[in-house]
Amino acid sequence: MGSDLWDLIWEAGQIYNIRPGAPNIIERVEGGLFSYGNEMTRDNNPLEIGLRKFCSLDGSIDYIGREALEKIASEGETQQLRGLIFDGPRCPICAEPWPVLLNGEKIGQLTSGMYSPSLKANVAVGMIARDFWDYKGAVEINCLDSLKRNGIISAFPLK
Repeated sequence: MGSDLWDLIWEAGQIYNIRPGAPNIIERVEGGLFSYGNEMTRDNNPLEIGLRKFCSLDGSIDYIGREALEKIASEGETQQLRGLIFDGPRCPICAEPWPVLLNGEKIGQLTSGMYSPSLKANVAVGMIARDFWDYKGAVEINCLDSLKRNGIISAFPLK
């Protein structure tokens, strides 16, 4: 948007006392808004983090990394971001990855998580291995507070 449009929006919103802002971490996780450094780093590709619709994968546009991205698309991503909802007492805020396990096997990791007052549950975003994206059974989350909690893998927005 051009600065003229922003100025127009800003002026029109003054009677409502608008201010710049961003979603808090709970709203971000519940809504599936991902954060660089948490949900994604330079080690991830756009397909893993839900940006496939913004990638030209048919060879019609040339860009750096196109061949690598087309190869990943043809073979399929090995992991993707998913939502998780889990039980137990209010968990601490997940500031570093926590393992997600199924029958003792690591199937992914939480990248952001915390207690959601509106959902009355612990919620998280996690990078989950391909074979478990649509898994409907219980998984185990090992939180920083050393409590193992049962959870489910969910779509966004979390409900």
